[in-house]
Amino acid sequence: MNEEMTEHLGHEKNRVPDGLEAANVRNGTRSKTVLTESAGHVTIDAPRDRDGTFTPQIVKKRQRRLSGVDEIVLSLYAKGLTTGEIAAHFDQIYGASVSKETVSRIPPDYVQGGTPSAVNAGAARAALDELTDKWGKQYGAIVRLWESAWEEFIPFLDYDVEIRTVICSTNAIESLNARYRRAVRARGHFPTEQAALKCLYLVTRSLDPTGRGQTRWTMRWKPALNAFAITFSDRWPAAETY
Repeated sequence: MNEEMTEHLGHEKNRVPDGLEAANVRNGTRSKTVLTESAGHVTIDAPRDRDGTFTPQIVKKRQRRLSGVDEIVLSLYAKGLTTGEIAAHFDQIYGASVSKETVSRIPPDYVQGGTPSAVNAGAARAALDELTDKWGKQYGAIVRLWESAWEEFIPFLDYDVEIRTVICSTNAIESLNARYRRAVRARGHFPTEQAALKCLYLVTRSLDPTGRGQTRWTMRWKPALNAFAITFSDRWPAAETY
């Protein structure tokens, strides 16, 4: 919408050409809540011009529903963008405040791989068939990926939902590994193994410098730890619940 405003005015923000001091200019923004297909209500900042002649096309005046969100998110997922990058894309293009957690639920089950919260292999197969019918033509690569990994996926359905959630969540591990790689690249080389270990230790500590995050994550892991203790009681170090 900001780009549309630039085209409408004929000049960038704060860059009025000489001799056009009296020309129409930007006049701030106005918050507007629109209903999306899966993300629910999101707030965008619609730009305004002083003369009130700007007519946006991406999100039109008095438009209260933002269509095509599912298709946009799936397309960006297929191109390899993370949930954080997709959320940033919505903020940049639409000025829409959509969290990465919300993005990860668009569309509710398909993006995250069929239906995890599925009670058995039959229910999962039905969800995949529904996915194929709805999105197979547009996103055939995603369907083929599921089909090729189907036999490896089915055993996960034998575990409780709490355990499945932990097993399928690799974001925290990938984020930590990315931080490790950045720290190592910044230094280039280490004189000793001890120096390398110290670097990785400091990176790890920097993730939660106050220690408050540990308590928060302990609470998030509590359901999974209980499920692990029950399912693997013969191998669990303590037979107590958490």
